[in-house]
Amino acid sequence: MDPTQLVEQIQAAAAKRGLKRSGEIADALGVPKQNWTNWKKRGVPKDKYGLAADFCGKSVDEFLGRSKPADAGPMADIPQHRIDLIRMYGRLLKKYRTPIRMLIESLAGEQHPGRPEHEKLMREFTENHKAAHAPAKAPKGKS
Repeated sequence: MDPTQLVEQIQAAAAKRGLKRSGEIADALGVPKQNWTNWKKRGVPKDKYGLAADFCGKSVDEFLGRSKPADAGPMADIPQHRIDLIRMYGRLLKKYRTPIRMLIESLAGEQHPGRPEHEKLMREFTENHKAAHAPAKAPKGKS
């Protein structure tokens, strides 16, 4: 597909949202305005196809004009909502990945008992959850 067609798809999706200015489109994409300007001149970088496709409400294959995936690869059988979660996980800062992964695994039933960091994380999560959902206590001496 011609690189200008990819930019045109983004502009069409932006227009549907009422976005016309470069700055508005860049903000909606989550990229600096200069990046969007470069995309219009040079095309969408390959490493941003997923971001652009998500913005357009399409899969990357649809965004690139493929009727069938060229190579479905290892993610072919994974539902789209899980792929979206994997993408979001990849965007997390590294220091948050391990605790979140461990929490997800524990919620999915893939617990790792005996790992001190897992047990500490689950203890902290449980304590914070209880504190956040505990009923408010009435002040002493008042009824």
